[in-house]
Amino acid sequence: MSGAQSWLSAGRTAQGKSRARNEDAFLDCPQRGCWAVADGMGGHHAGNVASQRVVRSLAALPGQGDFDQRIEAVRRCLRGLDSQLQ
Repeated sequence: MSGAQSWLSAGRTAQGKSRARNEDAFLDCPQRGCWAVADGMGGHHAGNVASQRVVRSLAALPGQGDFDQRIEAVRRCLRGLDSQLQ
């Protein structure tokens, strides 16, 4: 067997019992080794917009660098979004 790994993954969300819409989002990107779940925090203003923005921003990150560099890129991305969305 070669050193390359392949991943099989799937994602799914469902509307909760209390809200009229599902505000959750997920990123399922096994080819880049990137998965995320963004809970829309129902009841907060525009939770669906925030969760979609998180997923889109994470998906746009470059998939290059070593593990520590990629984690730092995720941290910077989420901190930036946090300051923008507040």
